[in-house]
Amino acid sequence: MQTYSWEGADRDTPEQFLAFSKAYLRAARVICRDLIENPDEHTYENGCACMFNARLSVELFLKATLFKANSSTQLSHDIDALFAQFKAAYVGDAYAWHPPFIVEVLGASSESEQLDRMKTHKKEYKQDQALRYPRSRDMQLWQHVVAFSATEFQNELNQLASDVARLESEIFS
Repeated sequence: MQTYSWEGADRDTPEQFLAFSKAYLRAARVICRDLIENPDEHTYENGCACMFNARLSVELFLKATLFKANSSTQLSHDIDALFAQFKAAYVGDAYAWHPPFIVEVLGASSESEQLDRMKTHKKEYKQDQALRYPRSRDMQLWQHVVAFSATEFQNELNQLASDVARLESEIFS
């Protein structure tokens, strides 16, 4: 069986982004399940591939919802910025969720300090890049410790799939 790129051409932009989001989430879940079933394959690199697919799924889902809201979406790879736009476009308990890959700062004494720490962290550790490449653009190893457990991440993926299904029903139906 063959599939072709034009098969989704009749869908509108939000639906196309949603379809890609769900495909990347499926890929992350398949990789994660495979890592659990095959412990010898449970490596940092395979964990990064799993997390990158999940992260891309979140990014594309947020973009799909923003296109659906006819928001003047600022396209970027910044999950925090996209989530801020989502929260502005979709207000209310029905749209509440906490997607993975959001940067959180603990121990900041003010909102200003929190924002400064977030900016510094994002500048030093480009999450979307660190999950794709073993080294930064200047060929330095990433300076942050990242741990990955397929068993624990599977719980995150299950929650993400549940949230996406619930929000899809609210936003795209």
